[in-house]
Amino acid sequence: MKKTAFICDESYFWHDTGNGALFALPGGYVQSNGHAESPETKRRFKNLLERSGLFEKLHKIKTYAATEDQLEYFHTKDYIQRVKELSRIGHGDAGELALVGNGSYEIAQLSIGGAITAVEAVVKRVNVTMPMLLQGHLGIMQKQI
Repeated sequence: MKKTAFICDESYFWHDTGNGALFALPGGYVQSNGHAESPETKRRFKNLLERSGLFEKLHKIKTYAATEDQLEYFHTKDYIQRVKELSRIGHGDAGELALVGNGSYEIAQLSIGGAITAVEAVVKRVNVTMPMLLQGHLGIMQKQI
């Protein structure tokens, strides 16, 4: 039977995108109701794995913080610096409603490290699941491969 790995870091559940509805900021006709990219969705996924008994059967793989060189595979230095600064001050929009909260840069590094680790595991023929930071707009490639 093929094993399935679980890659996670507690900080994945700490990514704070603020308040809003789906990907819209609150105000006007948008009621404040939490962001779609919230820690709760990831924690719920992990909790359901635990509740079902599947979590104990998963092979746990530790993640690592991706280096700035690895981030530059897809992002420009300017964009990385912008996200780093927004993370330092605790809030902001890095573009395309990619909301950044306190510590988001470091959490993104761990998330990207987890994604790289997942690819490496898949190459070794291991199934992988992870409740990673999916902040899709942060994942928009800014460099041509």
